Amino acid sequence: PAVGCDVASGPVVGEIESTKSVGELFAPVTGTVAETNDAVVESPELVNSDPFGAGWLLKVTFAELPPLLSYADYSALIGE
Repeated sequence: PAVGCDVASGPVVGEIESTKSVGELFAPVTGTVAETNDAVVESPELVNSDPFGAGWLLKVTFAELPPLLSYADYSALIGE
């Protein structure tokens, strides 16, 4: 979605395409897209090689933060 677009937690907001498949992209929160990362368009491998750094996709401004799991808590939940 473009900067300024509203996104909702739940519905599909975009797609992530690889050479073998297309996956759906879901927003983790409801809010407004504040920024998009053009670097991942030019270098899509950043999504896998640096997901917590240069490989981010969207920055969303939200009015209220819902309860979310931290990376460590989620990893523990799925057994990584």
